[in-house]
Amino acid sequence: MASDPYYPPRANWTRHLHMFVWKLRAYIQSHNIQNGTSISLGTFDLSIGNFISLLRALIPGLRLLDAGYYPAGRLVWWTWLSLSLIALVWIGRPLGNTAYALMISLHASSLIFLLTSQSPQQRILRRILQPLLIVLLLAQVIYPLAGYPIRHYWLLPLALNGKHILINRLDGADSIKRGDYVAYKIDERNRAGILRIGGYAFEKIIAGPSDRIVFETQTFTVNGESFPTIRGMPQRGSRVVPEGSWFIWPTESFQINRGGHDPFNIGENGFLEKLLLGLAIVPNTNIIGKPFNNWLWHPPTP
Repeated sequence: MASDPYYPPRANWTRHLHMFVWKLRAYIQSHNIQNGTSISLGTFDLSIGNFISLLRALIPGLRLLDAGYYPAGRLVWWTWLSLSLIALVWIGRPLGNTAYALMISLHASSLIFLLTSQSPQQRILRRILQPLLIVLLLAQVIYPLAGYPIRHYWLLPLALNGKHILINRLDGADSIKRGDYVAYKIDERNRAGILRIGGYAFEKIIAGPSDRIVFETQTFTVNGESFPTIRGMPQRGSRVVPEGSWFIWPTESFQINRGGHDPFNIGENGFLEKLLLGLAIVPNTNIIGKPFNNWLWHPPTP
């Protein structure tokens, strides 16, 4: 029945957006709203003309649609949406970074067309500098600000030791336990030949708050449970993890230069032992989150 030429076509999934646009146009025309009329948003008033200009600047391809370039405007808009989906699915990976850069390029092209159509008579210097300033504004200010809530409250992509890891920031210190792999913040340290570049690390939690760790030659124990020792761990002594902290041994989170000698040979002074033990105590405030088990249509780690 659907192939019948007389069968009326069904409305597609974009009908709600089209209905909203047509209702907005009808409202503006019925109330004879002009560019000088203001929209009241609480204590902030915005004129219709400025509101439309703002929409044209924020939505790539909208100015092309207004100017009558319907195929080009739709192509820019749907391409930008497709690129945003690719950037989100493959966030932190080369494909996602490429899609993110193309999003900025399309948005910049739309803004350049908007500004050029408003003032077609421009000096040559402005025609040269304007695109550069628009790209810098989008790449360094607008898009980073738009992505700030995502990176700081939802997910954080990390590239550590050749691995692409996507961290769920909603899984904070309250939802982790011993044995989990977590991302955490670390401070820069450069002392006694040890260089720790400040930033993020991704390691396994060895022990939790109030757990007792006993170090031995070949093993270490956590609350009486024995595990094989990890390279660089002390071979003697014990330690109780403070409340509000976690014991995470930095297996891949530091670089050591000891003049060609074994970097894990603590020696007589014990300064390396103290420094590594200090790095291993991670407070709750430094915990970023756990990795996603699955992210949309692909695993978050290779």
